[in-house]
Amino acid sequence: MTYLRTFTIILLALSMCLTACKKDSLHVELVINNFSNTVVILEQEDISIYFKEQDSLVNGVFSSVNGFGLTTPSSIAFHNGYGYILDASYVDKVVVVSLEDFSQVSEINGVHGIPLDIPFVTNNNSGYVASSYGFQYGVEIIGLDDFSVTGTIPLSRRLVDMGKLDNQTLFGLAPKRLYKLDLSTNTLIDSLVTISDYAEDLTIDPNGKVWVYESAVSLVLTSKRLKRIDPVSMTVDFTLGFPATNSNELHGFTTDETGASMYFIESLVGVFKMSISTNQFIIPSSPIIQGDYDFVSVDSDNGNIYCSKWVYPVVPSQPGFIYSYSSSGVPLDTLEVGANPLKCVFSE
Repeated sequence: MTYLRTFTIILLALSMCLTACKKDSLHVELVINNFSNTVVILEQEDISIYFKEQDSLVNGVFSSVNGFGLTTPSSIAFHNGYGYILDASYVDKVVVVSLEDFSQVSEINGVHGIPLDIPFVTNNNSGYVASSYGFQYGVEIIGLDDFSVTGTIPLSRRLVDMGKLDNQTLFGLAPKRLYKLDLSTNTLIDSLVTISDYAEDLTIDPNGKVWVYESAVSLVLTSKRLKRIDPVSMTVDFTLGFPATNSNELHGFTTDETGASMYFIESLVGVFKMSISTNQFIIPSSPIIQGDYDFVSVDSDNGNIYCSKWVYPVVPSQPGFIYSYSSSGVPLDTLEVGANPLKCVFSE
């Protein structure tokens, strides 16, 4: 998306040392003619932006413009010149910023129990937020143009992940349930119950297949499984079991733009890349990127991989680091960002 108006972000007294490309500046002034082709880095209490074409990084974008920070920005979506930031805190809210300068223009309250790992999904003029309030679970509907909560789609279980198939269909994953929602009517239209109580990750590939990762089948059967689900018939058409050698926690399942490859993280080991273009699935024996990471994001523009490690307890003065790699795992860059980077989101 392109925004005609030029915005300027000025950060004074900022010292950056970026090890891979040696990006450094004091008194940074970055003039951007459009917001496209950027990497938005959500951090504990703030946001950094990496402008790929200019090879420039600006830290503390939200706090420097607004004079205050966020709490825990867990997701951001873009619509009609605005950014919608899910800020998970004691009082969950959606913070609306102008993409001209990232100044806050509105705050949407009335959302409850925003999970850290579930994205904010947009469709036409509506946004969808997984929510929970006591024992009431569902998806809250946000009016993107009037900045308000306009409705709720009630569900029987709390969601652990969510993703959009197309402009008509949204899927929500919960223990023992895969929900199928109709976005034209904002109603629940189907559910799949042959899902483990330990379902944790939902991925929808560009070829229209839904993937569910189960960390265990039951308390007794602990084998990890990846299920491929036909979104029309709502049936499991393939199940892949992980070998005992993948003994650590698996998470962060995502695909590339073509749907040919799936990436996932094994804690303490690294990032794995697996072909999913045919039914001849082979789980790789070694990672393409070694290390202990908490998230992995794949840039649809060039296939580059971004990952990082969360640090607890959070020390606001301590920088975090984003590591980027080529699609084959070759190191490209290291970005020194704000404390505790949580996720990378790519502008369209």
